[in-house]
Amino acid sequence: MAKTQNVRSKSSTYRPNVWGMIQNIFIAAINKGQILIFGLFLIFIVLIVKLPTEQTYTVIHEFLDLLETWHILGWILSLILTIGIVYNGKRLRKIHSMEIDRLANEKKELQILLSKRKLNTSK
Repeated sequence: MAKTQNVRSKSSTYRPNVWGMIQNIFIAAINKGQILIFGLFLIFIVLIVKLPTEQTYTVIHEFLDLLETWHILGWILSLILTIGIVYNGKRLRKIHSMEIDRLANEKKELQILLSKRKLNTSK
């Protein structure tokens, strides 16, 4: 039996690294419409990293205390976020479907124009 191997050629310059991973995550966030969430998360991480070590512990501890005290706020935010994600997904699927239908109609019209006869279609 022959094994299939995913071996990159020796001339390939691909080297996996952290910045490549961040770039891939950033591109995926743009494609999926989640760039705002990614941006807020990135700003939060940068702020935490830039703080002095003793203040970082204090900020994280106070944040966790705030979540413990206002736990209902977390539930409300998660509910709003879930509704937003569902709405956004439905809206994007509708836009995608409309675009596919538009492209299908344009393709059909071009095929009719090029063949100079009416085509049989499933619609």
